[in-house]
Amino acid sequence: MPPDIVIADFAVRDQSGNGKIERSELTTVTVRLHNRGEGASHSSRAVVQLGPNVFLSGDSPSEFSLGNIPPGGVKDIEFTFYTNNRVQDKIPISLKLDEARAQFQKNLPLDLQVNVSQKSLEQLTFKGSEIAMGQNQVGGLSVDIEQNIPQVKNTRPDAIAVVIGNRDYSRVKNVEFAIRDAEYIKDYLIKTLGYKEGNVMLLKNATKADFEAYFGTSGNPRGRLADLVKTGKSEVFIYYSGHGAPGLKDHKGYFVPIDCDPQRLELTGYPLDVFYSNLSQISAQAFTIVIDACFSGMNIYQNISPIVIEITSPEILLQNAVVFTSTGPNQVSSWYNEKFHSLFTYFFLKGLHNFSADLNRDRMITFQELYQYLNDQNEGVPYWARRLHGVDQTPTILGSRQDGILIKY
Repeated sequence: MPPDIVIADFAVRDQSGNGKIERSELTTVTVRLHNRGEGASHSSRAVVQLGPNVFLSGDSPSEFSLGNIPPGGVKDIEFTFYTNNRVQDKIPISLKLDEARAQFQKNLPLDLQVNVSQKSLEQLTFKGSEIAMGQNQVGGLSVDIEQNIPQVKNTRPDAIAVVIGNRDYSRVKNVEFAIRDAEYIKDYLIKTLGYKEGNVMLLKNATKADFEAYFGTSGNPRGRLADLVKTGKSEVFIYYSGHGAPGLKDHKGYFVPIDCDPQRLELTGYPLDVFYSNLSQISAQAFTIVIDACFSGMNIYQNISPIVIEITSPEILLQNAVVFTSTGPNQVSSWYNEKFHSLFTYFFLKGLHNFSADLNRDRMITFQELYQYLNDQNEGVPYWARRLHGVDQTPTILGSRQDGILIKY
């Protein structure tokens, strides 16, 4: 099946900041490439080609390795250029797309013009540069939950959050949308839930050392999080997106840091029982824990048959807490490729977006309402997991705080 790489979108950041490309000024352009074909591209590469009177800045790259872009995949590239005063209205820049198979190579012109307002980088939906596995119809690349994030007047000046997105693994396959999920969780914490930006710790691609630094070890429970919490005053919100897995020997659950060796999970993973035990020794006002990971091991262990392991539930150690997990036992967390998020995190944030999870319309969302919203059999995670992937996925809620209030607005 052939690939079909197109320019889906682009944005500029100009030196003067007026959103227009003016002659002789440095301009950075971000180009979003999208594979709308039915097959993957192989060993793709993009080369910036400049016409007369256009030049790259001294430190700007001109060639970009795109790798194998899957059907629906998206890749951003960025370069910086300037023109001289002889350039006419249209700026002659194009991209030469190389591919391992000569018949799929092509040239794509960029529609750049002098003194014409262009889309700003902030108007592009994506954050960062990442390959995202999407559907073949990309539309406008806009995702509803990423736009018009609700802002409320409620503030939580003492609340602390640790948000982890583990995408780039060294020994197991990546979790494509984990960092993207984490970034938007942070946005909602600040804008919608009233957390101070300085109190939201965003960890991208956390190692085992990062887990231990923030949550402590089995011998020392006082990590960075414990130092940030005000006794009896601070609410704590913890979010994790990435791999989870069971230990093959001890049958316990583990977070999988990006540097974890899955064959030595008991040594190189971060144990759930240590995580919950150490949290129980922090005198926080309350805990909200959201885990977008499965612990079945199906995405971790290679060259073995699918296994069914019953892991323990150490979250019962934690008082005054509510714990959301993206799946039931022995299920796999799914992606919502069209939305460029995990399925669970998309619906978690959609419940806050436009306050959709306020089921009784009393201007507050309880944890139980959000759980019911997530598990709606016609519109929630279970339905879309079956529709998109043909699998069962049922989010769960645990803890003594299930009847608590997540947000008033």
